[in-house]
This record gives sequence, structure tokens and C-alpha cells, in this order.
Amino acid sequence: MKSLISVSALSFSYDRNMILEDISFNIQENDFVAIIGPNGSGKTTLIRILLGFLTPTKGSIWLSIPRNEIGYVPQRYTLDKNFPGTVEEILSSENLKIIEEVGIENLLKKKFISLSGGQQQLVLIALALQQNPRLIVLDEPTAGVDVQAQQSFYELLKKLNKQGITIVLVTHEVGVIPSLVKKVLCINHRICCFGKPEEVPQLLKQMYGQHFVHHHHKGEYHD
Repeated sequence: MKSLISVSALSFSYDRNMILEDISFNIQENDFVAIIGPNGSGKTTLIRILLGFLTPTKGSIWLSIPRNEIGYVPQRYTLDKNFPGTVEEILSSENLKIIEEVGIENLLKKKFISLSGGQQQLVLIALALQQNPRLIVLDEPTAGVDVQAQQSFYELLKKLNKQGITIVLVTHEVGVIPSLVKKVLCINHRICCFGKPEEVPQLLKQMYGQHFVHHHHKGEYHD
């Protein structure tokens, strides 16, 4: 399978503060990778490097696709609270296929700032899909979103992945990982583990404690 991202011996520091150290991994075409780790472990910094917002202090990152084929969904979309724009105006598109696929037809005339957190994240997914991405990167997109909205959001991600879009998801929702993703990248400044969800439960328990429950659904995904 074709490699989309190859990271080799990557390190990053702010002044003398080492954020990431000796990070190496590959993400292949049609992967669905969860990046997890404690707060302050360097997850968002790694994402910003993948997106080209930051430059590694050491090591290298290689992409087989141009960055304009990478969609990005941030944790929050910052807008002035008085921003009057509707969903339709933010998307600035008449691409009904994307709107229907994401399921936001009923939100088009509503102001973006009036939407719930889950609805806003669906709009941001639609916005990312407008550029026909081969890879979508999401940075804790369900933070502060209610459980029902989270479930709908994850189902949409699984559908997009089955359509051939590679997904990289930063998340703290470790309980959903076994039934959602194909690979897990666990970092705490360095790589703690990288592999299929069923290969890393013990390491996850060591990092998150015994409350981590492993619910792998066999047969849901195939490499």
C-alpha cells in the first residue's frame, strides 16, 4: 500500500524545551490513525508539523501528496461572536453531494455561531471535503461535543474512510478507538506505541490507567 506520510527521526523544541523527540512512523493510503497521549505530550505540535505550520528542529517529514490535498478540521473554528455568516455562506458552495453526505441540508440558512458544537464540526468536515482531500487531519474534533453528536461524527469518519480518504484523528476518546480506527499512534514526547488497536491495549492501560476498556470489533476493518 502506498505511503502518504513518512516521518523519520523527527524532533521539535521551543527554545530548549523539547516537545517531540525522535519520532518515526509511516501513514499509508486509506489508513485511519488515532493519535493519542496525555495533555502536553506533543500531539497538536505533531499535527502542526504534518500540516506545514511548523518546521522540525531535527529529522524529516515526507509527503507523497501536495498539502492542498490535505483537509484540516481544528478543535475549534474561531469566529467573532457577532459574525453574521450562515453555513451556506461559510461553505460558499453549491456542492449538494457533500452537503447531503455530511447531513447538514437543514443547517444551510442558520448562522454558524448559533449551531451546537457537533453541528459546527459537521460544517467544518464539509468545508474540508470541498477541496477533494486525499487526507483529512482532525485535532480533537469532538471535544465538548455531546455523546450522540460524537457517535454521528464518528460514523461519518468511518464512511469517508471506506470511500478511500485517509484520516488522522487526534483524540482523547480512547474508549472508541478499538471500533473506530485501524492504527493507534501513542505519543508522550516520544512514541510509546504504534500499531493496530488490538496490539496496544496493555500500553494504553499503562498510560491511561485500568479504566481503559478494550472493545475491539473484529472484521470491521481490513488492511
